[in-house]
Amino acid sequence: MPPVDNPPSEPEDSSRDPAEPPFSSSANSSAFAGACKDDGKSIQDAWRHLRAGAQTDAQLSENSLSERARQQAGLIDLANRTEWTVLETALLALPVLSDRTAEHKVYLASDRCVLKATLPGWCGQVPIILDGRLQRREANPAQYLDRICLHNVVFNGRIKLVGFCVSGRPSLIIGEPPGQPSIVTSQPFYLAADLDHPAPTPEKLDKWMRAQGFLGMPASHFGWVRPADGVVVTDAKPDNFIFTADGILPIDLQIAQVDPGLLRQLVVS
Repeated sequence: MPPVDNPPSEPEDSSRDPAEPPFSSSANSSAFAGACKDDGKSIQDAWRHLRAGAQTDAQLSENSLSERARQQAGLIDLANRTEWTVLETALLALPVLSDRTAEHKVYLASDRCVLKATLPGWCGQVPIILDGRLQRREANPAQYLDRICLHNVVFNGRIKLVGFCVSGRPSLIIGEPPGQPSIVTSQPFYLAADLDHPAPTPEKLDKWMRAQGFLGMPASHFGWVRPADGVVVTDAKPDNFIFTADGILPIDLQIAQVDPGLLRQLVVS
């Protein structure tokens, strides 16, 4: 897993827990009601399971079909172990909060917690530096695990790994056969300060990102870079943040860490 020297950001005022919305949900009695407590699976353990079958660390970052298939087989192996199993029937019993994103399906597990399941056979995207530009590419499972770990370290994300789900239904991803794994994570449910306008304004988000040490990256997909430690972020658009009574909280960012020297070739604002 990549190192980050900067400490995670803290809420502006920790006196109020933003994960405590003033209402309850019918999902409280679900099998996942405790998913946001300290009973999550170890992200590092899952990453090490994928690393154990690789010849080098560099292999884990390969974008080849063969490496992605090897890692997906590793996730299926974990999904077949009771302690890592997430039953599809249990997920489908939960209320759906969102199924319109290109990376996850989001479920309400309790009034304090959401579950996010990657689309079967798909682990979203991660930022990369390519041809002197901040770009994105398809993530393999190891890179996705890196991504959520970095999100926790950099943004105090409180994302936990719940386990893995294997569905026999046709994949929503073109070309993916049935039976591909989904990575299931949990995240606190954050209540917006204004339910009619839950996202921060672009101006407030720009100021907040700069306060975290990031510089805007023109000609990218909502990209930011942090020269101090090489952390790069894409897809940082307002609707991937929540503006709570305690300030701005990121909920779903594409994030990676690169050699800070690579950032010298970029034009930042």
